[in-house]
Amino acid sequence: MQKALFFILILVVSFMSCKKDNDNSITGTVQVKGGCFLDSWLVAIDNPDPAKHSFLRATSFATATLYNCSNAVFITLMPELAKAGTKIRFSGITNYGVSCLSSSEAPNHITAEKMSGF
Repeated sequence: MQKALFFILILVVSFMSCKKDNDNSITGTVQVKGGCFLDSWLVAIDNPDPAKHSFLRATSFATATLYNCSNAVFITLMPELAKAGTKIRFSGITNYGVSCLSSSEAPNHITAEKMSGF
């Protein structure tokens, strides 16, 4: 009886610890403070894919900057995450689609509902 209870407990714990395949969170690394808002930071997206992430778009020509609309965003960050080098995970994105920056290839400005460091 105790062995069966222990086995069931192990199964329950292992299922609870498995990562869900339908996780829609995006990960990135905070780079520098900037953008159109006082609390926005440039975030380089891990594994950027404009087809998968609606806030990214393919560049129309070779850009002179390392971070652009195809691989980074400006995002409003919580103070505890607003440090260069911080790895973040976020989801629930609102894309403003407008920018105060002069380049058409500049990263978009977005906000996120769920945000955390890791």
